[in-house]
Amino acid sequence: MSARKRIRTGTVFAVPLNSGRYAIGLIVRGPKAHGVLGYFFEDVFESVPTLDQVGDLAPARAVWIAIFGDGGIFKGEWPTLGLLRGFRTADWPFPWLYLDNDVGGYFKQRFSEDDPCDEIERVRVSKEEVAGLFPGWLYGYVSLQKKLSQVLGQDAPKEPIAAAENTAKSAWGILPFDNDDAMDWLGDLAEADAAATEVATALRAVVDATGYLDAPDAECGLAAAEVVAAARAGMPEGIASSAGEYLKKWLRRHKKELLGIPGIDGLAIQAVDRILGDESELRDSWDETDHAEAWRTRVTSLRDRLGAGR
Repeated sequence: MSARKRIRTGTVFAVPLNSGRYAIGLIVRGPKAHGVLGYFFEDVFESVPTLDQVGDLAPARAVWIAIFGDGGIFKGEWPTLGLLRGFRTADWPFPWLYLDNDVGGYFKQRFSEDDPCDEIERVRVSKEEVAGLFPGWLYGYVSLQKKLSQVLGQDAPKEPIAAAENTAKSAWGILPFDNDDAMDWLGDLAEADAAATEVATALRAVVDATGYLDAPDAECGLAAAEVVAAARAGMPEGIASSAGEYLKKWLRRHKKELLGIPGIDGLAIQAVDRILGDESELRDSWDETDHAEAWRTRVTSLRDRLGAGR
């Protein structure tokens, strides 16, 4: 896989909102393989501003703090504006974040200063104690755009973001949830408490596709197949903690419903076969990288898990 664009702490960037306006973010920790920590601010701009137009940024002005994948910056959809003058990491705290895992209750989370995705401490607390904290999951960049649009009152409809030409380059690993499209799909599934039919819908979009299968549909289809496999055979190895929390939370409520859908295992296998077959943008994208064999092995392993569960 090609090297990712170098992004430094102290980088200021613009985030397109659903209204067509732009929010401002600042990278304060990272980047590591899975994500960075960012502060996001109250000011909204009609177009991409210059660094001088952004003015002074301070922690007290932040309206949202999040760990997120840098796909939007890497693809050029989140323009970088430059480095914040006088940026010092020590001025920007890595706060406690929170986790609501539905059955287990509420937890405060602390993450490594060196790796924003490395959770080093988790403390059970009451619901009242997490008031005012930000969620500790890893946002895909599209999911974070939606959240910021809501927070800033900029939630008017906007045309969908176009997919990158080479989707494999926007992934950070070979696992089904190691990309923005899959993480956004899984996050929406869990946060909306969506019905199990949404998993079948994502699989059907792959199986019923005619002609060249678009990579975003394939990535969501692999994510849906992984949900089915996890319901049958247990959680996959190597899954990121944020994706695992999403998946476990949703399965607690919907596992029985999902496995009760007639032919769901066979549909998942068909989707995986379609993605691995000809006329698949995702397969072709990975074939252009040095990690093609590892990706195919991982997807084939997913198919084997689905077959074993039948």
